[in-house]
Amino acid sequence: MPRVRVSVIHQELNVRNWTIAKLARTADMSNTTVHNIVNGVTDPNLRTLGSIARALNVRVADLIIEDDEEEPRLTGLPQSVQGT
Repeated sequence: MPRVRVSVIHQELNVRNWTIAKLARTADMSNTTVHNIVNGVTDPNLRTLGSIARALNVRVADLIIEDDEEEPRLTGLPQSVQGT
């Protein structure tokens, strides 16, 4: 499974002023699944990542961490994004 660049997801959520629940609805996924992906608890398969990418109108490649790349550690989502 690909490692997810969650910082891009966080950025896209902030730009749209979306919550995790809104992303989950738009991607036709459960809140729990999206929450776990966005918070780095689990890495999705490519099909799931494709659903998130389509919902955010970004490329799947934008959401994948390359082998030689490190994802910055995040301290958590802003309160406005955490809503489920």
